[in-house]
Amino acid sequence: MKLRFGKIPENVTFEPEHDGWMPMKEPSPWLAQLLALPIAAATAVALAMLWSMLNVRWPDEINRFWLIAWIIGLVIVHEVIHGIVHPSAGTTSNTVFGFWPSKLMFYAHYDNVLTRNRFIAILLGPFIFLSLTPIIGASVVGAAPFHLAFVSVFNSLLSCVDILGAILLMTMVPKRARVRNKGWYTFYRMVKQSPAGDVLRAAPEE
Repeated sequence: MKLRFGKIPENVTFEPEHDGWMPMKEPSPWLAQLLALPIAAATAVALAMLWSMLNVRWPDEINRFWLIAWIIGLVIVHEVIHGIVHPSAGTTSNTVFGFWPSKLMFYAHYDNVLTRNRFIAILLGPFIFLSLTPIIGASVVGAAPFHLAFVSVFNSLLSCVDILGAILLMTMVPKRARVRNKGWYTFYRMVKQSPAGDVLRAAPEE
């Protein structure tokens, strides 16, 4: 695991154009954040409505110190969950946690090959565990504390670019493909198969 201040690192030894990797059509970081705004609005409103149906008590005022502390903590936990879904639970040198100041973006980058479905799980992990699981748990036990509702709704805002990325992967990249990032951008390569349908040697997931 590594920590980094700056843009997502680009592995100079990974040369996708020479190794048969195809680029996924995806927006730049700023455009991705712009395109993800409708996703953020839709998920946050939907979750807020669901929490209201569970009779959560939304406070009239929120202490600023409390709010800042919870936001910082939530951002950290959000990125840690991304890392935990990485191979080896994010404990290898391939996992890089960082902050990209020029794009106002925190990230948990994996610098090696992944299956497409593993990459989707990495992207959606924080949304599932921090936004959906609390509301499911609250509906089961019949209690809706404001703190859980805040985590659930605010994390949906943090997850909007992740959800957009997962949608792009599901619609643009074949299920059996391997994927790898070079910096922000994603490349994919098909797994080779024999005529009998058996998987032959391909870039493994590390």
